[in-house]
Amino acid sequence: MNTCVSPERLSREAEAELSTPSLAKPSRDEAEAAVRTLLRWAGDDPDREGLLGTPDRVARAYEEFFAGYDADPIDSRVPSKKPMAMTRWCCCATSTSKVTANITWFP
Repeated sequence: MNTCVSPERLSREAEAELSTPSLAKPSRDEAEAAVRTLLRWAGDDPDREGLLGTPDRVARAYEEFFAGYDADPIDSRVPSKKPMAMTRWCCCATSTSKVTANITWFP
């Protein structure tokens, strides 16, 4: 079986990949509209009194969930000044033992 790809096909695929538009970030209004759509899909009325604030709450929750996507993990870590001791209790069927380990924690 020949698994080689012709240069013409490779260049067509590369060109198609480069010409594909990047995914644009939806606006906050579009995110809230999507939540309203999901509420309707679930069979509820998004304009019902108890659900009026739900699209905003869901959008804020997702902003918090994904807040780290824009952060550089190297720049955002804060080195600990001293290692913290962590105590862990292990319970086994035959005995109970205490395990202590010194770890460096980056809060």
